[in-house]
Amino acid sequence: MPIEDGETNKGYKKSLAITVSSTLFVFHGLLHLMFPLFLLLRVFSPPEGDGLTHAWVLSIMFSRMFTFEGVVSILFSISHIVIGVLLWNHEKIGGYFGILLGFTTALLTILFMFNPQDIILFGISLFSVSLIILGWEHLE
Repeated sequence: MPIEDGETNKGYKKSLAITVSSTLFVFHGLLHLMFPLFLLLRVFSPPEGDGLTHAWVLSIMFSRMFTFEGVVSILFSISHIVIGVLLWNHEKIGGYFGILLGFTTALLTILFMFNPQDIILFGISLFSVSLIILGWEHLE
């Protein structure tokens, strides 16, 4: 049975599980939004100081890859934030997309696990999905 923390103005019980899952989705989206914005800014900003730096030369060489990865990651991040808002409003469509995106994120994390923080993101994704399933009856 989901943990409940009171009534909302729509007259249904607000689930703490859905609220926490919503917060995790928004946090995940904002966290992932920082990296691609940094990549895109780095690719299109001129170098500081004298001459070309090593990072600038690499970013020019791989600018197409960085730009593509950055744009895809921005779209992925925005979808996390949108799903978080839908879950915050207890929309059932947010639950469907949240489960789909949570499992997709977990699968992509397993396939492309490069950093230790990817293990944390894998755990957050599965935890978010389990919270959605736990609070499913509170979605409209």
